[in-house]
Amino acid sequence: ACQDAGTLMEINMKHAHLTIEEIKIAAQFDVDFIIGSDAHVPEKVGEFKGSLIRALKAGLDPARIVNIEKR
Repeated sequence: ACQDAGTLMEINMKHAHLTIEEIKIAAQFDVDFIIGSDAHVPEKVGEFKGSLIRALKAGLDPARIVNIEKR
C-alpha cells in the first residue's frame, strides 16, 4: 500500500512494528522508510536507537531511511 500511495513506511520505536522480518519484506518494495520515536512524553522524544538497530539487522540500506543523517 505504501508503494502504491507513494508513502513512507515508519519503523516505530514505541511499537515492535515493523519487526526485522517485516522490514525485510517491506524492503522488497519501492518504498522509503522513516524512523519514528512515537514519543508520548518529552524525555522519549528523539529515541530511535532500537528502530535503527532493527532496520540495520534487517539489512535495510540506510540511504532508504529519509530522516537520518548519513556520516
